[in-house]
Amino acid sequence: MVWKNGFRRSLDGGETWQSVEYGAKGEAIAASGDMIHVVYTEYVNDTLQIFYQRYNGTSWEAPVQLTYSKGANFPDIAADGSNVYMIWSENIDGDSFEEEIFVKRSENYGVSWYPARRLTRAGTSGQGFYYPRILARDTVFAVWYGDRDEYLQYEVYFTYSVDSGKTWAPVFRVTRDSFLSELPAMAYSNGALHLVWDNLIGSGKEIFYRRRGRITEIQENISKISGIKVYPNPFNHNLAILVPADSKGVVEIYNVEGRKVRSLKEKVSLLVWDGSDSYGRRCPPGVYIIIYRSSKNTLKTRVVKCR
Repeated sequence: MVWKNGFRRSLDGGETWQSVEYGAKGEAIAASGDMIHVVYTEYVNDTLQIFYQRYNGTSWEAPVQLTYSKGANFPDIAADGSNVYMIWSENIDGDSFEEEIFVKRSENYGVSWYPARRLTRAGTSGQGFYYPRILARDTVFAVWYGDRDEYLQYEVYFTYSVDSGKTWAPVFRVTRDSFLSELPAMAYSNGALHLVWDNLIGSGKEIFYRRRGRITEIQENISKISGIKVYPNPFNHNLAILVPADSKGVVEIYNVEGRKVRSLKEKVSLLVWDGSDSYGRRCPPGVYIIIYRSSKNTLKTRVVKCR
């Protein structure tokens, strides 16, 4: 376990604990083999930034600053083999109440990190997302709360990645409550994801629970896909496109007039179309044809964009 001023560990399942080590501090911790990863916030020039520190099996290495923003908060970290994932909320415009969710990933036990990826876009002034949590068990899960859909109407949101954080499924709204859902947490067991959060009920708060197993089924079935799958359909903002994992090809998107509006060429089985054309302009609502072309075959499906 780790806290602001130290670290302590047990090697026998929690029966006994070693002495406190003061060479590390943290707000979140993850372990993979002999490697231990921690993240924490610290002020740099009057703004909160996120630092990462690693225990390499014998000693704690020097901390590394991972954010250089107008303010970063609520870091969390997860590890799965050599893959390490960090998630946080970030102040992108100087307004402490308007925060977005970002994620970073490393494929070499935290030695180096890919550029940050933004997972949310609140859009309306004054709205934002907070307290993200991340969990990695082959699939990478992320959850947070925010008021994307209505000012000060806090709900829990969720997304996941089946390709080690390279692409992410469209954000899914978990709760639809009367006022305040916040502080989500996750656990994973036997192919099912378990999610809890607290919710304001009357003058007090209660704990709510939700279980989801379908994500694991999606992940396990990717290698068996013989066609092309899309979800959700109809969609509003982001469309996830699943193609055969053993094929190398390109996804092309056409409108009903037969004009190609976008090509997606990433070499992964899960792609995400954000509803824009090749020039970054939002495509109008309507019917679109998704075509996957590879050396083996050509696959087609139809989707409806609502807005």
